[in-house]
Amino acid sequence: MNPKRSGTDADQAPEAGPTSWEARHEPQWRHKVNTFCENWIFAFIVAMAIRHFALEAYRIPSASMEPMLFGDPSFLEADHVVVDKLLFRFTGPDRYDVTVFQFPWPEVPGPGQPVRAWGGRAGPEGGFPFNPRLHRNFVKRCVVLPEDEFHIAYGDIFVRDGEAWDVAQKPVTVQSALWQEIYRHGAQPGYKPWYSEGDARVEIADAGHLVLEFAEDDSAIALLQPLRNLYVKRGEVRVLRRSARTDALVQRSRATGDRGRAVAAQAELLRRSQVVEASMVEPEFTVEGATGNIWRLEDWHLWRLTTEDLDSQSHGKYLNDSMDEYVGDIRCTVLPTEMDGTLELVLRERARERHYATAQELRLHLSTSGWSLHIDGDQVAAGDEAVRGHSWGLANLDGRALVYRDGERFEPVEPIRLEDRDPQLSRSEVLLAGTGTVRLRECALHRDVHYCRNGFLSDQTDAWLMALKAGEEALLHELLHMRRQLVSQLLDPALRAQLLAELERHDPAAKGRPHSRHLDWLEPLGDSPERALRAPDNGYLLLGDNSPLSWDGRNWGWVPELNLRGEVLWVVLPLSRIKVVH
Repeated sequence: MNPKRSGTDADQAPEAGPTSWEARHEPQWRHKVNTFCENWIFAFIVAMAIRHFALEAYRIPSASMEPMLFGDPSFLEADHVVVDKLLFRFTGPDRYDVTVFQFPWPEVPGPGQPVRAWGGRAGPEGGFPFNPRLHRNFVKRCVVLPEDEFHIAYGDIFVRDGEAWDVAQKPVTVQSALWQEIYRHGAQPGYKPWYSEGDARVEIADAGHLVLEFAEDDSAIALLQPLRNLYVKRGEVRVLRRSARTDALVQRSRATGDRGRAVAAQAELLRRSQVVEASMVEPEFTVEGATGNIWRLEDWHLWRLTTEDLDSQSHGKYLNDSMDEYVGDIRCTVLPTEMDGTLELVLRERARERHYATAQELRLHLSTSGWSLHIDGDQVAAGDEAVRGHSWGLANLDGRALVYRDGERFEPVEPIRLEDRDPQLSRSEVLLAGTGTVRLRECALHRDVHYCRNGFLSDQTDAWLMALKAGEEALLHELLHMRRQLVSQLLDPALRAQLLAELERHDPAAKGRPHSRHLDWLEPLGDSPERALRAPDNGYLLLGDNSPLSWDGRNWGWVPELNLRGEVLWVVLPLSRIKVVH
């Protein structure tokens, strides 16, 4: 007879053993390896799903979106951004969103072969999107939405609302991020780009303060620095004093018909030029005892040392062509600490051509009792807020006059509409005027993004003729392909029909033959109300903030909705530049 087990033993549960045949029979090490792999494979699948459908990280390789996004070919130097792909699938881009997209062109075919549609439909031989021309994504700002009627002039985007054309206003957060500093008092010791009109005097006092003395009502202090669409990243640039000889060498260095002469000219320019350190707020340099200034492109040639951080190597290293345009959207800011009189910030434009009417003058009057805004002598707004110890700014922005206080738009002042002016025909000037003595702790100048003439906004006749002479068939077909997109979207039906007929006479796909006559279709498009465009029903125009160094929609036209990938949300690396992207 077996003895009874005690109550304690009877209540004891049996040891738990392996729950599956594999767990009971496979070696312990293999079980651990299998579990590890299963976990990581699952994590990988989840990560890929998030990357494909929700969030993805990108590195910014080029300078086309600077200063918003810092681009560099170096992995450690470039900005790394996080892109929203989930919500973007349902909402799409709003105007001025920073957007990621796949390059929109299919492979450009050879002579006599039809060019496929811009919308990305694959041909029978298998094309876009399975064989895109560039195997990478781009990041630009969406400035034109489907079915917008628009033109680009004075560096701004004009969109038609009914019968009127108006600048597409940027949201306040976007505009705040786009202001680019081009002068700051004290950034470069000894740099004082001011000259006196009348009996006014300007001196740099202790602690670096700027002291202004005005002896007469009509005296003023004017800024000498040219207000160009210049962008030079801080660091080394190559400079050479301009002359008839150097201008000829530059033209020869770009010749496509004689590669040998171009290389020889480039070598001579390299030998003659010198490397200096400069930036937009530290523009002065010394070469062989002579003082130069990178803003004075009429006196100096400028080159970048490399083109690695450009979207397209075809831009070359030469800066003068795309940066010689003058800007009109500017903001002057001062911080007065002492005043025994008055101070006026003045933004005015002077016509350079006799037939061009004198433009407006904006004047922000500051005193110990408050402020007032004047346009062409007429007071349009005023307030009694404290002036001393606060930063005050006056801006001519998107055809409007704006007042800023401590960096923010002054809410009581509604934007005041100004008449459109072409900054290429009337030069913007910045002056400080007033009475008595004023001490400034800060004085700075900013400019807005300025979309310069490039691609379809410029006359591409010379590019066509050089490509024709050199037999560069690929470039000829690219020009035909891009121009057809734009010409077919002209608002003016008569002009559209005329230019399309001329284009087809040059297009091998339409049994035409490229030649050097009837080239009106290569003149600027979308640069005026008379040559305005309408975006296709699923086409977007995306441009870079760093307009002079951006290869963008001006060069390849519309981006179809199919190619859009997401909206940039944040910069996450490097740690010193973490920020929200506007």
